[in-house]
Amino acid sequence: MKTIVPDIFKYTDYRKFLADTFRLARRTDVDFTIKGFTEDLGLAERGHLYQILWGKRNVSAEMSLRITKLLKLNKKDTIYFEYLVVWQRAKSKLVQDEYFERLCSMNPRLKRMRKKLNRKRRLGR
Repeated sequence: MKTIVPDIFKYTDYRKFLADTFRLARRTDVDFTIKGFTEDLGLAERGHLYQILWGKRNVSAEMSLRITKLLKLNKKDTIYFEYLVVWQRAKSKLVQDEYFERLCSMNPRLKRMRKKLNRKRRLGR
């Protein structure tokens, strides 16, 4: 896969980032397929990846690293992606707040969006 990915700092949802990355990859790389990406991640079937994109499954820490390596993200983008994954998976308010602060330290635009994002998290959207 070519390393053309959207700017990750425009995202607050790792699933949306992945979906947009796949759309961009399909447009720019004629050899890109979801099936090939799924196999490169070591997943048995595409359905698992689609369940992640649809919010039915979460990305594990190991899968997060596989994804960032496959997308060839730089160190800063990798850390931001991993923070997004942990923040969105967190059940505890303490963990959510900690990782949101980490995200804010890397992306100051998020501070302005804090109320909107917290409301969105509470409502489960």
